[in-house]
Amino acid sequence: MKVYVNDPNEGWIVDRIRNEFLEYTTHEIVSTPEEAEIIWLIAPWTWAQIPVPLLKKKFVICTIHHIDPQKFDLREFELRDEFVDHYFTQDVFTYNLIDRASESPVLLTDYWCNKKDFFVIPEVELEELRLKHFPDFDPKDALVFGSFQRDTEGFDLKSPKLSKGPDTFVSIIKSLHDAGTKLHVLLAGWRRQYVIGKLEEYKIPYSYYEKVDIEKLNILYNLLDIYLVTSRHEGGPQALFEASLTNKPILSTRVGSAERTLHPYSICRNEEEMANRILMLASGSIRTMIKHNFTKAVSHDIKTFVKVYDDILINCWKAGHED
Repeated sequence: MKVYVNDPNEGWIVDRIRNEFLEYTTHEIVSTPEEAEIIWLIAPWTWAQIPVPLLKKKFVICTIHHIDPQKFDLREFELRDEFVDHYFTQDVFTYNLIDRASESPVLLTDYWCNKKDFFVIPEVELEELRLKHFPDFDPKDALVFGSFQRDTEGFDLKSPKLSKGPDTFVSIIKSLHDAGTKLHVLLAGWRRQYVIGKLEEYKIPYSYYEKVDIEKLNILYNLLDIYLVTSRHEGGPQALFEASLTNKPILSTRVGSAERTLHPYSICRNEEEMANRILMLASGSIRTMIKHNFTKAVSHDIKTFVKVYDDILINCWKAGHED
């Protein structure tokens, strides 16, 4: 089918997901919405860039990655909803909200990952990478925690993006640090000012890599001991798969794809439970968790999972044209 996928052009994860789909799909990708049989609003906040007559005429699928209830604008949702024939989301809370707010069907589905990009680096190479990235301390003597998600918003770049749970992340790290746990925090990605400011305030050691490519990101995952997702609302995140493909233990709140893709022991109901799990992971066997998470991530590999999306697009279009 002829598919037009709108372009966020913002340098965030949605750009990467869009580009990966364009590379691997078997559908015919068209460069303008006029040519399309399906318009896929993978970046729903840019929907108004498409002329209204086309939105009325074409079959429109809209991905809502996640909804923060504190920022949900029902009026804006209703304006766009008038033109949407089918919704996709990765988040159960968002699924339920859309299901209540719209008469259009909504599908709960995950994204894919790429096992060629994220993989276990051999220990011999990893030793050299540790020396390069941690010249001032031996990471074998400390727990290295990873967080590669944006945590700051606002023009001042000081306000925490609370949907991502940076306050929870800092609180957990601080409690461990105050209790005497030797640790180091490895940060990556844009807009990390809130967490960096708090780590410096509490004199907690950290390393920060602002803008990294996929190769570097894979290295950073390999340098971790534990990856934490502390979000309150989330549309994925892709870290669930990426950390899993590098055989790193991951603990996550009940957001996005987490409960469908991670081992039950990886899922934490609250801050206290996550802090306790960290201590147990640090001292006990985690092979079952790692194996489960790795296997689930591999099942979402891009080569096979984009084909799942290809079929979903066709089935949604057919269902919308049954009458």
